Amino acid sequence: MYGRVVLLDGSYKDIVLPDGKTSESDQEELRSQLMKHGGTYQIIGSAEESAAFSPDEVINVTFHEDTK
Repeated sequence: MYGRVVLLDGSYKDIVLPDGKTSESDQEELRSQLMKHGGTYQIIGSAEESAAFSPDEVINVTFHEDTK
């Protein structure tokens, strides 16, 4: 499972969810955290790359099952 952070400019970044944070309540907590406070999360596909999100730029966070 991964999170997709949708940004104000219409772009998005797919992020790795924190370990074990896959339940619906965990997802709601993560969405709330990102939209209220922002945060830094690892980008999918890159072990070294992470992205910092400001709450001003996050307009939505969705969650998706891994398809690979």
